[in-house]
Amino acid sequence: MMEVVLTKDSSPTIFNTQFNAHYHSIFGSEQESLHVFIQNGFLYYIQQYPSLPTINILEVGFGTGLNCFLTYHYWNELKDIQPVIHYFAIEKYPLEASIIQTLKNYLPFQNNKELFCTMHQELNTILLHNNFNLHKIIGDARDIINDIENNNLNIIYYDAFAPSAQSEMWQKEIFEMLYLKLKTNGILVTFCAKGQFKRDLKSIGFEVQSLPGSLGKREMTRAIKV
Repeated sequence: MMEVVLTKDSSPTIFNTQFNAHYHSIFGSEQESLHVFIQNGFLYYIQQYPSLPTINILEVGFGTGLNCFLTYHYWNELKDIQPVIHYFAIEKYPLEASIIQTLKNYLPFQNNKELFCTMHQELNTILLHNNFNLHKIIGDARDIINDIENNNLNIIYYDAFAPSAQSEMWQKEIFEMLYLKLKTNGILVTFCAKGQFKRDLKSIGFEVQSLPGSLGKREMTRAIKV
């Protein structure tokens, strides 16, 4: 069962009773997404490689679509250095229509309800803009990741439930696969900063950066394929 919950920055999240976990931080859904995935992920990568014509992004855990929604917004503001975006999103538990209709009335989604509803259409590929393609994949990430072409991804948003709620999604084997899918200098960003997780990333070959976390969390992680 899923329930809409308002977080402290007035943006919504979902509480999933199956996992006894929220989709985003209760300290602020939007601020967490902006800090972890946009500022330290997408915009960071754009600053490092401003001339790339195409950027391939994989999100593990599409959820409410917040990370995609904000990526589109900040991509749309780039103007002069706007790369073509292929955004691949894996989600095992798509939202019910009633939840989507509720979410669209909250910030930040209410600022562009048409975009939000378009993102949640029951289609595999959705053209959000001529140069921004959303490819949604319904299923278990552990099966789907293996089928992704090697050396194809620039950015990975790893936004599965926390290890305490979904430990199977934080096994070393998953990140070994993701390492192969990233291009050289590609990045993986996530809210998680647990010691064993970072040790696993380092042993795989990632350069691991421990960064200040979003509100209410001490640290987050950015890992770079070197």
